[in-house]
Amino acid sequence: MCMGNNFSEPEKISVIVAVYNIEKYVGRCIESILNQSYSELQIILVDDGSTDESGKICDDYAIKDLRIQVIHQENQGLSMARNTGIQYAEGAWLSFIDGDDIIHPQFIEILHRAIYSSSSQIAICDYLKGDDQTVFSKDELLYTDKYIELTSNHMLEEWHGKNLDIETVAWNKLYDRELFRDGIRYPKGKIHEDVLITHRIVANANKVVIVPYKLYIYIQRNDSIIGSKLTERRIKQSLEAQEGRLVFFDKDLYPKANRRLKIGMMKHLIFFYFRVTFRLGVCVKNYRSTKVFLGKKIWKMCKDWKNV
Repeated sequence: MCMGNNFSEPEKISVIVAVYNIEKYVGRCIESILNQSYSELQIILVDDGSTDESGKICDDYAIKDLRIQVIHQENQGLSMARNTGIQYAEGAWLSFIDGDDIIHPQFIEILHRAIYSSSSQIAICDYLKGDDQTVFSKDELLYTDKYIELTSNHMLEEWHGKNLDIETVAWNKLYDRELFRDGIRYPKGKIHEDVLITHRIVANANKVVIVPYKLYIYIQRNDSIIGSKLTERRIKQSLEAQEGRLVFFDKDLYPKANRRLKIGMMKHLIFFYFRVTFRLGVCVKNYRSTKVFLGKKIWKMCKDWKNV
């Protein structure tokens, strides 16, 4: 575990920011990182082939602050942008921030302190959902020792339970860099990359600590991948990710988690079936075949329900 012997000796933390066509938001995101109370940072801005002014904005910030490193690459998707960041990371700890979101001024400090205090390898915080006008209170300074400490196995056993909202996403966490050394990377070309990978990262850790404060603002945009219309690709990749996760959460090893995940998948199937049937915010080439595909999935899960 990458842990200094003395908390007073600052460790370098690598903050990896994936950037793609978010010129309206990226400056605010970068400012929130530059304004962190913990200053020993390597800020890696990965411009994933932006066609707007996002890349130039990143370059302009790099001129102003030497902690910033900008990497321009051809568009390969969010997963590969994060993987590029991991490749260039020098810090003992890693944090992934989406380039249209913002973090609390003490995001890094509090998560790092929680990791150090609990001897954990992953720290997780709660988050707010907002828009480009949402901000943290300027007067809100947090000094807390209210942590929830879990072994990684305990967290996996409780997966998709009371920590559902904060467990899977990549961006509300601080990670020991060692957790990525055995080749764990985000899967290329997948929309639901977090669902496929986060539990594997947790499985590699010794302990996880949860900070019960909202230190991250997740910006909901109508033009984002998740905010856009439901397509065949999104439907199939969502189900593929959930099915892959169920292979990991074997019913004999994690019975409670397995059951909750299967119930969650059934809810998704019914939700997708309803949306496709009534064509609510859906854009698919063949509604009938997509409906049949989902119907077969639902029927199979119903037949296997006795094993849930």
